[in-house]
Amino acid sequence: MYLYYFNFFLLILLFLVIGTWIFMIYLWVRSIRYSPKLNEKKHSSLYPRPKVSIIIPARNEEKNIRKCIDSLLNQNYPNFELILINDRSTDNTLSIVKQESLKDDRLKVIDIKSIPAGWVGNNWALYQGYLIATGDLLLFTDADTYHMNDSIGICVKYLIENDLDTLNLLPNILAHSLFTKLILPMYSLDRHTFCSPVDTNDPKKKAVYFHGIYFMIKRDVYEKIGTHASFKDKYSADVFIGNKLKELKFKINRVRGEFNLSTTLRSVKYVFNQSSRIMHRSYQESKLAAIRNTLSLLVVEFSPLVFLAYSIFVTQFNDSKLFPETVLLIISISTILVMIILCSLQSRFALYQSALYGFGAPIAGCIFSCAYAVGLFKAIGKASVNWRQ
Repeated sequence: MYLYYFNFFLLILLFLVIGTWIFMIYLWVRSIRYSPKLNEKKHSSLYPRPKVSIIIPARNEEKNIRKCIDSLLNQNYPNFELILINDRSTDNTLSIVKQESLKDDRLKVIDIKSIPAGWVGNNWALYQGYLIATGDLLLFTDADTYHMNDSIGICVKYLIENDLDTLNLLPNILAHSLFTKLILPMYSLDRHTFCSPVDTNDPKKKAVYFHGIYFMIKRDVYEKIGTHASFKDKYSADVFIGNKLKELKFKINRVRGEFNLSTTLRSVKYVFNQSSRIMHRSYQESKLAAIRNTLSLLVVEFSPLVFLAYSIFVTQFNDSKLFPETVLLIISISTILVMIILCSLQSRFALYQSALYGFGAPIAGCIFSCAYAVGLFKAIGKASVNWRQ
């Protein structure tokens, strides 16, 4: 009897899980349909060209930095400077950057040896870049990004035409190995579900989803929110910047820029460690939110496989093979199928890779759930993590 009620409870929980995934399909369709995209056509030459200061922090990026620099120096936008901050790299990043600066005087290099107490390294690097920037627009982006040669011009034009204070661009995420291609749809799913540009761009909604990989902001607006100095101890400063911008009623737009900007999912190990770090940071800033988010992820992404294995077991060894055990098995299979369908849609229509990679959804869900759990346990146990910055 106790087993019956336990299985009935699991069935109710599983209905909530599959309901969440079905709701996510609705959010995904809504986001794909209504999220703005940069104009893919060649932009008009008739628009103002304010000076853009591109600020990039780099820490141990010797494999990516040259490609990033070249893509930016080859921009057809005529009025910009590139400021690259070497953030205590232990590889050849600084040497590469210095070599590149000798070829083009638009590239300025800052070498950081240490950071002051109370600052997160990445925030200090970005702030140092701002201090020497001379542009009316500031563009903060990452060292592992690649920019199409007309991307800055298109972004400036979009910002001006839409009277924006900040433009947050979403890149295309590339994967090169089979395993990273399999986990990529789940990894990138949030941008078209619970973190959709549709919600960020709606001034009536409080939701702010702001990614630091690429954002262009007016200099005076950046100064009004206090620069990175106001968020110096925040590991997820981009989130706090987004919240501050919306709080002060500045106009933010998050825009799909898959044909203008790209970045690469490096490896499964990198993704696992990055996800663990995110949760470690989250716990430091809000213990309750970190625990809630980890439990939610475990229930939504990890539990369907657990339910499937459990339901197979109980249907084989329990006399009651109709309800709730068999129904639990059917709903478990259905939940995993819904996960695969959604990730296949994400793979095909948002990542522009084969829909077949959506079949990696159950594996990817386990990886990210475990990564969050590891990060949470490390944070609770006050264990150290290797920060990228």
